[in-house]
Amino acid sequence: MTGSLATLPAVSAQRLEGVRCLTCTGPTSSGDGEVVCLDCGASFAAGAGGVIEASELGGSFVHGLDGEIGSLVPILEALDPPECTEKVIERYAASAGVDVGNPVWEGRADVARVVDGSGGVVVDIGAGFGTISVAVARSAAHVYAIDKSAGRARTTAARARAEGLANVTAIHADGLTLPLGSGTCDLALLIGVLEWTGFGHDDPLASQAAVLSEASRVLKPGGTLLIGIENRFGAHYFLGAREEHTKLRFSSLLPRSFANVYSRALQGRKMTTYTHSRRALVELVRRAGLEPRVGVALPSYSEPQLSFDQEDFERAWRFYLQHTFRYSSAPRRLVGAAGRFLPARLFAPIAPTFWLVASKGGEPRRIPTVVTGSGDCGADIKLVDWDEGQIVRLARRTGELREFVPLLDGWSARSWACSPLRRRNRLGRQLVLLHEAASLVAARERLPIMVEARQASLREASAGLELVGDEVSSSTGAWCREQLALLTEGELEMVSEHGDFAAVNLVVETPSLKLRDVDRRNGTSFGLPGLDAVVLATDVLRMSRNLKNRNLDVALSALVDARPDIATELGRLLWADFGAGTSVAEAVALTIGAVLRYTANNVRLPGIASFLERSAAGELASALQRLRPG
Repeated sequence: MTGSLATLPAVSAQRLEGVRCLTCTGPTSSGDGEVVCLDCGASFAAGAGGVIEASELGGSFVHGLDGEIGSLVPILEALDPPECTEKVIERYAASAGVDVGNPVWEGRADVARVVDGSGGVVVDIGAGFGTISVAVARSAAHVYAIDKSAGRARTTAARARAEGLANVTAIHADGLTLPLGSGTCDLALLIGVLEWTGFGHDDPLASQAAVLSEASRVLKPGGTLLIGIENRFGAHYFLGAREEHTKLRFSSLLPRSFANVYSRALQGRKMTTYTHSRRALVELVRRAGLEPRVGVALPSYSEPQLSFDQEDFERAWRFYLQHTFRYSSAPRRLVGAAGRFLPARLFAPIAPTFWLVASKGGEPRRIPTVVTGSGDCGADIKLVDWDEGQIVRLARRTGELREFVPLLDGWSARSWACSPLRRRNRLGRQLVLLHEAASLVAARERLPIMVEARQASLREASAGLELVGDEVSSSTGAWCREQLALLTEGELEMVSEHGDFAAVNLVVETPSLKLRDVDRRNGTSFGLPGLDAVVLATDVLRMSRNLKNRNLDVALSALVDARPDIATELGRLLWADFGAGTSVAEAVALTIGAVLRYTANNVRLPGIASFLERSAAGELASALQRLRPG
């Protein structure tokens, strides 16, 4: 699909307030179709939609969301800042039926937020839909967001305005010739971009070298380059996974000449999206006059769960296998077992993706170890301080320090419960998890009715119902509202809650098997009972069905068919949260409220519409009646 500025609605160039000069980074004034620097006098063309026009390119679109820019940009333009644009884009993509991809996963920018130079002037080369540019702008002095697609540049400009970020300059330009002055930037980003710079070129390596040379040119002395890219020899390719760019199996493992023949035979063109081994990538960057240092992103830099420096590989690899690796199938359990048994050094050369930092003069500092759980902008950046034995939590929106969390010796409860090879052992661990979690929930502080806390919980539930209301029948929507109305009555106690009491946020300390909860998203807030127990129950139920991710419809089926021993522990957990004297009717209302609150505050889980329909038909009440203790 192709497009250009001509296909997009016109937006006044007067929106270009706060733009920094591309030559000297000085202040500018805008008007009459151009932007003029007040310091050096340089002038730049002001394109539509608040974008600096520095290219004749029209843009070649390859992503499902590109075809929706003509509709999406006006929606973003109409938002009142500050607005969370990732949620707006996600909702729009769902309504348009297109793949949303990375524009709603801000966590991929966590490493960029904490490397050297991130607080200064940043250039994001190949900014795409602005996910990383917007994230970095939350703490940077200024961000130049450059993309060769005019539509994507306009989307980035619209997002920045909607987020209330006046320190982003969106530029329509090609990364091969950056329209920035030499020595103007503290940090240059090439995240998921370097491999694409050679696409369609006769000499992809020359194109990559040109982009790296330009990145080096615009960096200040001591400035930093950050690259995120796949490993040409990643382990998953040897196992038959399709290469992310060519979509061909084994293409990156072949010599370039053979890969070209292979690509021409199957796709009619030579392979020009080059990734590299660790050694080749280091050499390529060094030739640009930069001193590199390699790190690892697992499972990928695109949606990283754990990022770390190569020197930290052994301890970070162990942490990954115990806390973030998904033991969701028999092959993955075998891989995990092999990873724990074999020396870590064997896995370093075949890590799936790399982070690389490079310094313009001097040695780059060690890449921080970053744990990225949830990718949304409201979550935290989590840094592992290996020396102090703690995790440092920073608010992703503001960058402010939230807390220091001890680095516990143990496993994520999700990994611990799912990792055994034998199903019998996995079920045994699920029973232990439910039993220990029930004790943890029962020990929480409870207070008599708190009107403000109850009203806040009900507002969240109503917001969740609004998000899914179009997906259910009118009668089910009315039934849900009746359930929420029941929660306005009576003397229900308020309970201190975690907010995201999923197994991944619980740690099983070894060897005592004591359960600890971590990563509280809502601090010590109080709310209606049920949220934490319902979140964990649905998580354990998907484990019992061997699913990689939670699905509410499947969870209800698993609840109905739960084995007697699992049913006993589920009932103990739920009523520990609901309160011992809670009736089944109240438990149904609290469960619906909890699911809707989670939808509003965290994520819309798959199967929610069917779950609500079946609950309205009485299935949830029947299941809870069976689970009620005594």
